[in-house]
Amino acid sequence: MVNVLNKNIDNFQSQLKQLNVSYQTISILRFIVFVAIGLFIYFSFSYKNYYFLIPIIIGVIAFVFLLKQHEKVLFKKNKVNQLLKINKDEIQFLQANKFDFPNGAQYADPNHLYTNDLDVFGNASLYQYLNRATTEMGQTQLANALKAPLSFEEITINQAAVKELASKIDFRQNIAALGKMAADSTSKFKQVLAWNNLTFKQVPNYLKLFMFVSPVILITLIVLVNVTEMPNLKWATTWLFLINVYITSTYSKQFVNIINNSERVKETIEQYGLILAEIEKEKFEAQQLNELQKNCFVKDVSANTQLRQLSKIVGNIESVQNVFAAFIVNGFSFFHLHQLIALNKWKAKNNHLLIEWLTVIGDFEKLSSFANLAANQPNYVFPQINKNNYYDFKNLGHPLIHAQHKVCNDCTIENNMIVLSGSNMSGKSTFLRTVGVNLILANAGAPINANSAHVAYLPLVSCMRLSDSLEESTSYFFAEVKRLQLIMESCRQMPCFVLLDEILRGTNSEDKKQGTVAVIENLLELKALGFVATHDVEVCNWGANHTSAIGLKCFENEIIDGELFFDYKLKNGICK
Repeated sequence: MVNVLNKNIDNFQSQLKQLNVSYQTISILRFIVFVAIGLFIYFSFSYKNYYFLIPIIIGVIAFVFLLKQHEKVLFKKNKVNQLLKINKDEIQFLQANKFDFPNGAQYADPNHLYTNDLDVFGNASLYQYLNRATTEMGQTQLANALKAPLSFEEITINQAAVKELASKIDFRQNIAALGKMAADSTSKFKQVLAWNNLTFKQVPNYLKLFMFVSPVILITLIVLVNVTEMPNLKWATTWLFLINVYITSTYSKQFVNIINNSERVKETIEQYGLILAEIEKEKFEAQQLNELQKNCFVKDVSANTQLRQLSKIVGNIESVQNVFAAFIVNGFSFFHLHQLIALNKWKAKNNHLLIEWLTVIGDFEKLSSFANLAANQPNYVFPQINKNNYYDFKNLGHPLIHAQHKVCNDCTIENNMIVLSGSNMSGKSTFLRTVGVNLILANAGAPINANSAHVAYLPLVSCMRLSDSLEESTSYFFAEVKRLQLIMESCRQMPCFVLLDEILRGTNSEDKKQGTVAVIENLLELKALGFVATHDVEVCNWGANHTSAIGLKCFENEIIDGELFFDYKLKNGICK
């Protein structure tokens, strides 16, 4: 993957050089044309020769053309710069294990059934490791995917979509670059939602009729003024013109309201449209990707086309701020009132669709984040999902641990709970998090850090990391009991995969042993599967007498040449 990224960097650096040359050339040509127009205007006045108007008109057309080309080149430069940064950041991520991406801390929930225990959000979290989303909706969709499992059928569908997107690196990076150019944020996203819910003053039907009749009458009067000698026609023409201006001016507060609310979101919506354009023109094979793409079209009209139309309407309304031009165009044609009508029509037609289009962008960014993992880690595997309560992992590792320090293990679970024993620092907690993180990925339809895997379709719950709460006057022990009660309630609704790490630490040894055994017995009655990590050999000995329902695994340690040594390899039996 690093070779591909390096090739991309070389390609984009070459493009950037060419674009810089084009940018400078256009800037020089614009200056030359501007000076030429000024000279021809001077000659026209000095020599009173109207033939100079021809090169002036040609010069103005050339200047406008160069201005548009300048904007296009500037846009391409910005995009290529973003693509360069995306590829450089990805190389740094792969080579130095440094992931300087948004960490999703705002999505953290200490009461969630597993995200806090498994470091899903925050610095150096699973979310930060995966996240390549650049829009607010994309980041939210990714967070939601890590918080709750998909349905059994959706997991397989997601896997197919992620596999296809993994090979579409150009498509994924183009979306990311456009998203970065939008500089989307929570505040901008909220502004778009607020704007979407705004209602603007409607133009009554009788006025709409007058808006069509009045310009026709006005033009007729102007013609009659020039071809007849009828009296008072000039006054009638002037008054009708001023009446048109006055009617338009009664909506001035509405225009100000639209401008104040739309100017903040116009650029963001335009950028959303460019992302949707990339999605609309791409060809997909996966079912989910095609369904998402179809959501970009309404009666064969694309979302990007609709958003460009919206941008044009808002831009036209903003031109009302040019008082002199607004006076002329509204006197003759009610131009800005027609734009208000067009805006209301657009919102009536597309208001409910805007959120759907943003959701499409979010879903693609979520899937692209998982696809980026699949592309970066070709040795990861998409697990086979079953409803037989069967788990089997070959060479299972934690995706956030660098390959140089990672120890992988095989593990099989079938209709039972595993009591996991081992000393402090032997690797129990890390292994539980390894299993948990990979199950989160599996339930989202993403690849996991294993050579092969069979995963049962069960919700994940855990009790691994708790703390006292001064705010709620809650002791550690009470917080743990509340958490265990919540886990039991979840298992009563449907069997779950459970990760418990040294539970009931807040009480004495005998109570801890009896409480742990009681918890395991209750979980077995509720047909739960999973791991219970413990230091307590008595709990392990109890488990040895119930091998039909309890499996025993451990992590051992040795003292070699006076040094404590851990191999972090999962073994059968009780820690000795």
